[in-house]
Amino acid sequence: MIILVICFLYFTLLEGHYGQTVGKMAVKIKVVKEADGSSIDYGEAAVRTILRVIDGLFINLVGAILIRSPDEKQRLGDRVAHTVVVKARKGSVLFFQCAPVLGRKQVAGCHLFSAVPVA
Repeated sequence: MIILVICFLYFTLLEGHYGQTVGKMAVKIKVVKEADGSSIDYGEAAVRTILRVIDGLFINLVGAILIRSPDEKQRLGDRVAHTVVVKARKGSVLFFQCAPVLGRKQVAGCHLFSAVPVA
């Protein structure tokens, strides 16, 4: 039970404050609001975190299938929280730069970054 609380707090607090976990910082990606590309809040981060359980079912098969769907390119947590994952600006965890890769859908003038499943 304590491990679950620690994991919930880790993802929710870091993504809610910075838009990134330590792993996302390392690979230079960030979570932002789908509508306008602004920073997400703690509520959106909590929704994403709670739905990781469903996305992670069957060794992340559910999340992978949703990400590979032709329309949204988002895992369930992102769809429900109305968030997207984009490339982060070099050298900064507080701002983002839109990823010009796999431009199938645009959000606030940005192409979604969803080449691989991201947590």
